[in-house]
Amino acid sequence: MRKRRLASRLAMIFCFLVVVAGVCLQLSRAAVISANAKKMAACRASIEQLTIDTQHLEIQISAKASLDRVRDLAHDLGMVIPGAEQIRLVSLPAGFGDTAVVQVSDGPNAG
Repeated sequence: MRKRRLASRLAMIFCFLVVVAGVCLQLSRAAVISANAKKMAACRASIEQLTIDTQHLEIQISAKASLDRVRDLAHDLGMVIPGAEQIRLVSLPAGFGDTAVVQVSDGPNAG
């Protein structure tokens, strides 16, 4: 009789421990799922913001790529199309490494 009581108590304790272990496992899984859901929400928000930024930049690129827009912007800045007498063509030797911008004056030696 005593062995039966001991065996039933051990069985009850074992069942209790299995239930507690199952509950702990479920809680840890729920915590992982919750953390992953928060990360996913943050990623979705980031993707939405990046999509908006991309669209904004594409609009800016298309606005600046329009030659009419560039012409109008240059006109607004006071720029004018240079005349043939204002354009200088400079040829450099083929092996010339670094290039530099040099202002050419319209003096008597300008050629």
